This record gives sequence, C-alpha cells and structure tokens, in this order.
Amino acid sequence: MTYQLNTGILLIADDDPEIQHLLTVHMADSGMDIASSASVQETAQKVQSIRDQLEVILLDLQFGDGNALEILPDITGPDSDYQIIVMTASQSIDAAVQAMKYGVFDYVTKPLDIERLKRIADHAKDFARANRKIRQLKQEVQDYRFENLIGDHPSMRHVFERITRIKDYEISVHITGESGVGKDLIAHALHANGMRNAHPFVAINCAAIPENLFESELFGHEKGAFTGADFQRIGKIEQAHQGTLFLDEIGELTLEIQAKLLRVLENKIVQRVGGAEDITSDFRLISASNRDLEQMVEEGKFREDLYYRIASFPLYIPPLRDRQEDIPALAMHFIEHFNEKNPKHISEISKDALRKLTTYKWPGNVRELKNAIQFACTLSDDSTIRAGDLPDTLQNQRKSPAIPGKAGNTIPIHDSMTFDEIEKTVIKTKIASGDAMNSIAEKLGISRATLYRKIKNYDKTFGE
Repeated sequence: MTYQLNTGILLIADDDPEIQHLLTVHMADSGMDIASSASVQETAQKVQSIRDQLEVILLDLQFGDGNALEILPDITGPDSDYQIIVMTASQSIDAAVQAMKYGVFDYVTKPLDIERLKRIADHAKDFARANRKIRQLKQEVQDYRFENLIGDHPSMRHVFERITRIKDYEISVHITGESGVGKDLIAHALHANGMRNAHPFVAINCAAIPENLFESELFGHEKGAFTGADFQRIGKIEQAHQGTLFLDEIGELTLEIQAKLLRVLENKIVQRVGGAEDITSDFRLISASNRDLEQMVEEGKFREDLYYRIASFPLYIPPLRDRQEDIPALAMHFIEHFNEKNPKHISEISKDALRKLTTYKWPGNVRELKNAIQFACTLSDDSTIRAGDLPDTLQNQRKSPAIPGKAGNTIPIHDSMTFDEIEKTVIKTKIASGDAMNSIAEKLGISRATLYRKIKNYDKTFGE
C-alpha cells in the first residue's frame, strides 16, 4: 500500500546552465519540487535553508568556486534524511569514490545516462522518505513516553495506570474531558507506547473539516469522483493501516458519516468515494470528545451502536482546576520546552507568579496554562517569570485574557494564540507603553533590525 506524502525538494547543484536545464526538464516528473544552485557556496547555503523539505541532491563535484568535496562533511550526517547523488566526469572516478566515504547514496558519470539517473533518484527519494518517517516515529515515541506525561495528582495517576494497562490491547478507547485537558496527548501516548508504534498515527479533528469534505478526507476518493476531484486521494482510514486512527471531537460527525464509519469499524474495509474496490485497513481506533455522547445518543444526535463500538474503554481526563497540585510541574515543563525555542533562558518562577498560577481556575485547562507560560517567557525581563509577566487574566481574574493597550483599550490574549500572535501582542503593548526600541529588542532577545522587520510585517494588522 502506498501513502500520499508531502512533496519534497530535489536540488540540482551544477554550474553548467545546459545541464541545469536538461535535468530540470527530465526530473520534472520525479514527484519532487525542483531547486537549483550553481556554486559550492550557494549549494551549502541552499541545503541549510531547505533541509527540512530536501529529499535528493544531484551534486556535481567541480564548480567554478571550488570542489564540492569541501562541503560534503557539512551537508551529510546522521540527522540528514536527504540523499546525495554525485555527478562526475569519467576521469574523476577517484573523487566520486572519495565522496562515497561520506555516505552519499550513489554516483553517476558524465555524459549522463538520464534514464539511469532518474531510476537512482527515484530510489534515493524513497530512501529519504523512509528515513524521515522512521526518524519521526522514533521522535514520537520519545516525545510521548509515559514518563513525559506530567501529573502527580491521584486522578492523573489513575489515568496513567489505566493507559499503561491497555496500551497493547486492540480495544477502542474513547477519551473524554473539557477542551484543553490534553486528550490528544493521551491518544499519542497510547499509540507511541503500544504495539503499533512503528506504524502511522493518523489524527483528524472532526470539528475542523467542512461537512462536504469530510467523507473524502476520511474515506478518500478516486480521480473524477466529483467536480474538482482531479487526482486520487488516499483517505485517513487507509493511511492508518496497521497504525492508529485518532478521531478528535468525534461528536461533530453527521449521522450519515457515523453510519459509514460504523460499517468500516465492523469489517475494517473502506471504499473510496467514486470507487468500487474494497480496501482493507487494519487500524486501532482512539476517539475523543468534550461533548456528552450519551446525552447526544438520547437526543438522537449520535448513533447508539456507534457509541458502544467506540467507547469500549472510556477514559476521563480531569480538568486542571481539579488537580492544581500539578500546575508547578506543568509550568516548569513548558518553560523547558520554550527554552529550547527562544533566545532567552528562563530558570525560575517567582513565588507571587506561582501563587497566581496555582489559584487561577484555568477555564482553558492545560492548553491555556501552556500559552500563559509562553506569554510570560516572552515578556520576562530576565531569567525569572514574575507575577507581572503573566497574562492579565491571571492578574485580575477576568473572564477573557487581556493586556492593556492604547488609551485604556485591551488586546485579547486567546488560549489558541500562536507564538507569532503573542509576540505581536507583546511588541504592540511595549510600543503603546512608550518603551524604547532598544529596550523592546533586548527584552525579546532579538536585534533592533529584527524588531523593525517584525513591526513592518505586523504593521498591517496592528490596528486590528
């Protein structure tokens, strides 16, 4: 079975314009986007800028500004998923052999045998994608180990004990709890620590997909199945073969989709929209909802037979306000997380700040706590988070988070804000308070030039 993957990048590194054009034309159907470079320096820079999407490099060894062997140690390594195919003149085989010592995938001689090169590049692409998938799976297992789940309150210890017991069983698990308690984290942990962790974890937020697109998203479709279906789409159920399918906010499914999902759960066979082929997909189902599905069953909004199918093992995650003893450990966990991404290093929380964190009711639960810590890490003047660094919600216990703006106005801080949105809010607040640009840049841990660039980027939305 094949799965659709995000398109990667093929880098053609050669200073001969004719070869660049020839390879660009012939590799157009490689299934990768094409990028190019024409010097040793440009190749090294390009690799660094696109390494997360890079899959294959077609690398000439001799450039006008030097030999590419000089940069091979820098662009190869154990953390590189992409594969390098060396292109060299026939009289330079020794250089190609030397390049192989750095772990390049293969080499070809000039003049190029295009068909052979295309076959090698296709194999290299498959190898790169397999490597990337393996690395992602290993990282997922590392990130979602049970010991990384934070919580010492008896209610959370009970949750951890239960998921430890069921991790290797095929029983369907339905996770309930308020929005923001970490239902997706529990689902990831169940998969990452179970027998299926070498296979895909496929997640769908049922509330985020338009009703008219959900059937195609879940079951897939054949080319020409409906207007706009210009290609075959592999559905999420099919992608989850041998792995885990996580349906978040499953209560948002229509009754029609519920009926189709029930049939798939009964026989593990799916048909793409517009197709007649029965496709087997062996997956474990984990679902989650912040709605009361039993109440929805009584109201006729959720199928009773589907409910009992998905809720063989119900698992309730308590809200953060009921386990406030866990807040200090969670806060420090998030600080460590943001320390890895931010220029500043936060090492402690003041007593006043900790008191505000532990007495607040957290209507947005763990997600709101995470965003509050991110906000405080950004606003803090030094290595300590103080009470004044926390969002205004925690200062005044108002219902909606806000910080002061111009002329007494307020700027809302929502629990779903991204880092860029939080940073934008902090910059706007500091400017409105009359802080000097040097001071703002220093507090954010960036240069003054970077601050001006961010202000220019945010300028169009500062009035919103």
